[in-house]
Amino acid sequence: MLSLTLRCGAEYFLDGLLVETILSNLGATDLAAVAASCSSLRRPCEAVAATSLRLLLVRMQTEPVRAELVRGAIARLMLWELIAADCHLWLQADERYLTLAERFGTSYVQACADRSGSGHGAYSHLNGPEFLPDALHGCGVFLFDGAPAAPHRPLPPPTRAQSASQSASQSASQSASPLRTAGAAVLKTRPFTEPIPQPITLMVVAKARGDTTIIDALGTSSSRFELCHGYPTGWHPSPEICITASGHDAPPQRSLRGSTRGTGEWQFYPPFFDAGGRELYVDGSWETPAKSAPL
Repeated sequence: MLSLTLRCGAEYFLDGLLVETILSNLGATDLAAVAASCSSLRRPCEAVAATSLRLLLVRMQTEPVRAELVRGAIARLMLWELIAADCHLWLQADERYLTLAERFGTSYVQACADRSGSGHGAYSHLNGPEFLPDALHGCGVFLFDGAPAAPHRPLPPPTRAQSASQSASQSASQSASPLRTAGAAVLKTRPFTEPIPQPITLMVVAKARGDTTIIDALGTSSSRFELCHGYPTGWHPSPEICITASGHDAPPQRSLRGSTRGTGEWQFYPPFFDAGGRELYVDGSWETPAKSAPL
């Protein structure tokens, strides 16, 4: 039971459940202010912060370190709230956030909702990638095929009994699932209303094979920002990882290149970029900039 006496002399009594309910609606900054102003509320504030931190880490799909939930929960919650607020785009191969079109037994992505809440959802450009559920440790993946796509997959000729029913349903199925056109599979967002403030950190899990563009940002009035396996000094079937923030449609003159090649293995790409510095990592290892030119 918590007793509060206001300046006017009125006295209030709050039980533990009511105090927890009030505190659970506060962010880390407000929890820190309450804990600093009332010593009897420091422990309840830390407990509520630990619960809020667990829920936030689950939403961000992050495994917590036990120490984060035991000591200094308010400070850790404040940090993760900033990370969540600065997440401008989150695309995930999860069927709950996808609009799919079925074509000859294959699921193609027509749209992908933005899990960050920023409204930067992506849609298929000419061709959407295939969606493969349970392809990687129980998680779905997008399959981007850079080869020209055939207009449809060949089917065995129908029997005479099937011809009438197939001809009646063919137009309906084709209108619900458009034909594939020639060209690479691409997911594209609409232009952002404002540039994303630097520094920028990308987090991508991908399996690249050969010359592969992972992310490419190019506007009518902006330079290209690209993460790819490409732009080698000489042609190679498996180019090295590269990040560039210069150039337009022509190959960039300034880039940061590492040593990891696109060999078809699953890898984690978390490059960091801002105007004054940049870092390139693959699977947590720092990529040497020995072959790089200044960005």
